[in-house]
Amino acid sequence: MNYFYDKQIRRYIQQFIRVFSNFYCQIGIDKFGKFKYQKIPVRYGDLSRQAAHIIKENSENKLSTIPMMAAYITAMNIAADRRISPSFRDNINVTEKKYNVETRKYENEPGNSYTVERHTPVPYNLSMNLDLWTSNTEQKLQILEQILILFNPFLNLNSIDNPLDWSRLTYLEHTGITWSSASIPQGTENVIDIATLAFDMQIFINPPAKVKKQTLIHTIIMDLQALDKNNIEEWKVNNLFLENQPQEYIIVSQEGFNVKVNTNNTLSLIDKNDSKYLGEEVYRWDTLLKSFGALNPQVSVLNLVTSNNGYIDGNEIIGTLKYNENDPNLLDIIFNEDTFPAATIEPIDNFINPTTSYPGDGDFPLPVDNTRYIVTEDIPFNDHWNIGGFYAPKNSVIQFNNNLWTVENNLDQEGIYKVINLNDNNLYEFDGTNWFLSIYKVYKEGLWRIYL
Repeated sequence: MNYFYDKQIRRYIQQFIRVFSNFYCQIGIDKFGKFKYQKIPVRYGDLSRQAAHIIKENSENKLSTIPMMAAYITAMNIAADRRISPSFRDNINVTEKKYNVETRKYENEPGNSYTVERHTPVPYNLSMNLDLWTSNTEQKLQILEQILILFNPFLNLNSIDNPLDWSRLTYLEHTGITWSSASIPQGTENVIDIATLAFDMQIFINPPAKVKKQTLIHTIIMDLQALDKNNIEEWKVNNLFLENQPQEYIIVSQEGFNVKVNTNNTLSLIDKNDSKYLGEEVYRWDTLLKSFGALNPQVSVLNLVTSNNGYIDGNEIIGTLKYNENDPNLLDIIFNEDTFPAATIEPIDNFINPTTSYPGDGDFPLPVDNTRYIVTEDIPFNDHWNIGGFYAPKNSVIQFNNNLWTVENNLDQEGIYKVINLNDNNLYEFDGTNWFLSIYKVYKEGLWRIYL
């Protein structure tokens, strides 16, 4: 590894000092009878002869200013119990706002994109002391009372404001107090009393991250040739490496978003809560896609998974896309109907709830031969259904022939059941409990892709 220094331990020390950098001590009363307060300075350095000499500005004739606080490190040990996956790597993609060089301002559109490869940080336990330099017990009590109420028993710290630093959050724990450094009897020479507060921090030291700039192909030069149908085979022979040429796409399947295919052949962009709004703003397809490239009308391809096992060849619905002219949350779809799942049972005329409806009630016509329904509840025992003792359980396919109802399919058995409902010409699928639209539904994150 080349030379690297990011001042990480230094930042932890600075954060520790900032915690104690705004305390005051009452030092008397002014001529108007109001209390006077003095801000207590904080310096880094322990009570060594060298530190004390610097504080006195290299002069034996200068007295130390009190009250004062001094912070310093007492120990730093590796925390083996917090070590996790030393070889782990994490990649995160970030996009800057576009920077306008002429106006020297950021614009509200995406600019450069980067991939940041982060490595597992190394855990350490950092122990620090805070010395309180006071001239009397009253000063010490004033300072301690202000500090000690902060720790019950922790104080959270944020070592850096970089959102990509996954180790920036830590906490400061107060572990003990040494009340005084003075011995008894103290004598007459030492007029400064020092109380010491001990603290522990759980910190991380990060190795350098790899930052890679992402680039998009924005210009493609294609060689187009006009050929007669009879010359196609000859052209293929002269272009021997045609089949070996790679076909590349920009594939979009945005994390955190689902899509909903509507019955009017449009595609809605929704979040994990099935909402198309973020606050009062609608999710826009153009905003999402422009980070990846341009949507080419009726060329960009939608790919939807219809298998429960993820992307499996032959279990995908394909269609081309274009922007909807009236709603930025919608894309218009032209489906390739050859990719639709096939029905596994014969078409039905409709679904019917036999507990509330029956053929000839006004909502459903009188049955004729080959009338087929799927019943969504068990057939009840009443005069409208139990002709000849007829009964069918929930989710059965029933058919009318020769003035009698019969059960054609009982869907209690395991299997994949898909059927066309002739009432709306949509394909329905049975999940073992209920029927639902097989194509027009919500596709979760990872079950949809757009090829730009």
